[in-house]
Amino acid sequence: MKFKFLLFSFFCFLLSCDSKLAYPWITVSDLDQVFKIAGDKLVLIDFETEW
Repeated sequence: MKFKFLLFSFFCFLLSCDSKLAYPWITVSDLDQVFKIAGDKLVLIDFETEW
């Protein structure tokens, strides 16, 4: 049963990826504007730091 679940999860993961869709990098807007544009979509935030 565990094997079937893992196999099903693996196929769902592979079929859910869309490699033809480019990720929209928004670098010139404020964070509040990005949240308004995104609506209910997930917003990934990448911080560049100087160590």
